[in-house]
Amino acid sequence: MVRLINWKLNVVESSLNIEEIIDNINSDVIILPLSKNRIIEYIKSQDIDTLEKLVIRKEKKVKIRKEIKKLSEEGFSINILIKGFNKYD
Repeated sequence: MVRLINWKLNVVESSLNIEEIIDNINSDVIILPLSKNRIIEYIKSQDIDTLEKLVIRKEKKVKIRKEIKKLSEEGFSINILIKGFNKYD
């Protein structure tokens, strides 16, 4: 069972069936671009005390190239979802 933190679905997320996509992708961070300089990050983590799997959702206003560079320098594996170009559409 996965616990979801800061979870709310917008129109794009519900049309993509984002919960299923997150379960199937094995990367640490999943990025969904919404519009210019707006992204949603899904960060997979684990609770230290209970060892329960977590998915943290963060909406950001940031340039996607900067965010990818920052996350890759920190050692995270990144997957970018683009509506219309994924096998999940």
